[in-house]
Amino acid sequence: MSYYRVQYTHQLLLPFFHIFTIKPIVDSGVSKHESRDHLASPFSTPCLAVYDASGKELEESFHDSHDILVHLSETFSSPEHVNLYNSCGPENEENIYTMEKHYDEVLGGAVIDFAYNDLLVENKWNGMFPFATIGFRNRVGVLQSLCWFGLSPFLGRMIMSFRAITPDKYEKAMETCRDEFRQASECKSCIYIAGTQSSNILSTFSA
Repeated sequence: MSYYRVQYTHQLLLPFFHIFTIKPIVDSGVSKHESRDHLASPFSTPCLAVYDASGKELEESFHDSHDILVHLSETFSSPEHVNLYNSCGPENEENIYTMEKHYDEVLGGAVIDFAYNDLLVENKWNGMFPFATIGFRNRVGVLQSLCWFGLSPFLGRMIMSFRAITPDKYEKAMETCRDEFRQASECKSCIYIAGTQSSNILSTFSA
């Protein structure tokens, strides 16, 4: 949104409470396009809801990060802010999607396991307590914050069990993150994403 200078309203939602906002958008049936990621759930976040000029009539919705990026690229690209997928030529568009898909599935999964274990086990009180009180510091809502604060121990155990996150899986996730950033920092094809700047950024992470 910032890259393409698109004006938008960001609605903050805590996990599990997001369904009360997302479900009515899904049920409206305005999303007519077929998502390229068949494993993505329309009830998850992020969700992009597109309204008419009045801001009252819901016209379309996008329920996957890839679909959101494609929509923004196709709708708002310009010579100064290029299309993220075809600016390197149509012959490289599929390569870019393949690379994006790889990072989404491999690096994304590792980051989830690493983050949840760090938040819910390794640094439980340092991580969970500020997260539970987030509603008192921004627009997520006090009611959501109070519910999350009370349910967070139970939700934490449920998430760890559902993801089957063990100490071994946590260590493997850390190693996967290191390997992916190391490989990306040395990957010449990373110029597809953000020109020469991407290699510098990824080198910093891998270091």
